[in-house]
Amino acid sequence: MDIWFDNLNINIDGNVTLFDFDFCGNGWLCLDIAYYILQVYSTEKVEFERDEKLKSFFEGYESVTTINDEEKRLLPMLGVSMYYFYLGIQSQRFDNWSNVFLNETYLKRFITVLVRKYFDDHVHTS
Repeated sequence: MDIWFDNLNINIDGNVTLFDFDFCGNGWLCLDIAYYILQVYSTEKVEFERDEKLKSFFEGYESVTTINDEEKRLLPMLGVSMYYFYLGIQSQRFDNWSNVFLNETYLKRFITVLVRKYFDDHVHTS
């Protein structure tokens, strides 16, 4: 769950260095995929560009390992779960590093702008 743009460096020769492995461990691979999708969704606001990045990601991923239909169906729900997991981590680490930003305004924005919007766009069916 930690391989995303803030936790890697690509040098001028194209060599990739991964760092910050605090969330790495044995778990469902679909959680890693769900988390990556959240990162793209929260940083790429142009829908076409976001869709192209996700399409490329899935093509690359599935060129090595297929993602079954059930995992694909669960990805949006896992994404919402990941947002709440991450809020829990921020709360647990309040004394260490999150106290500089974890406040009522941040929580309202995080839940309304990120979690609720993602839920409404990807999970909720009315």
